[in-house]
Amino acid sequence: MGLMTKQPSVLAVILARAGSKRIPGKNMVKIAGRPLLAYTLDAAKKATWVSDIVVSSDSPEVRAFSEEQGVKAIDRPSKLANDVARSEPALYHALTWYATRYKPVDWVMLLQPTSPLRTSLHIDEACTQLFNTDATALISVQTLPHSPLKSFKLNADGYIEGLINNETPFQRSQDLPVCMIPNGAIYIVKSDLFLASQKLWTPKTLPYVMDASLGIDVDTTEDLAQAEQQILASKEVIL
Repeated sequence: MGLMTKQPSVLAVILARAGSKRIPGKNMVKIAGRPLLAYTLDAAKKATWVSDIVVSSDSPEVRAFSEEQGVKAIDRPSKLANDVARSEPALYHALTWYATRYKPVDWVMLLQPTSPLRTSLHIDEACTQLFNTDATALISVQTLPHSPLKSFKLNADGYIEGLINNETPFQRSQDLPVCMIPNGAIYIVKSDLFLASQKLWTPKTLPYVMDASLGIDVDTTEDLAQAEQQILASKEVIL
């Protein structure tokens, strides 16, 4: 602990492409009276640890809105914004764009606009947790109530077998390790490692555990309604 000698530079990148099959124009859809994107922009702008912000989008509307909010916006190439495009190449594009035009940064942070309940408080907590260790990455997660290690899968013959082995499904849950899944809210990785690997995970990746209710990843209209309900119902959400 206590490895930090100076405040590191952190670039927050928000990937907000135009296309969405389930919710057309999802990132600009109004939620509690504001565009979905606005919640992530506000969280990043108010986070103490964030040095600068870039929004990468193939949507002129998204880029214009971002610039109106005082945030840098870049045109995301169409090959990095189609339905099968992964986040990592688009993040690499945004990071190299920023480093070339401004300056290299110590860390790059991916913030997905589909996580409107992730706040500046969560970002700062995650950064504080990460920067006081020798870890090289952090991913926000939620713990699973039931261990997937107890699962079965179908084999080629149509019979079930253990996901890991045939003994684990019969072990007591308390004897199995705690399992977590990413909730999509926060990814942070050392920029030099990401530039070399284009991976958000490193062998020294910490979990930042969030409550499942705050880790909503808006993918459907039901998710959108649930997030809006929580925003309207709770005065504790810090934007």
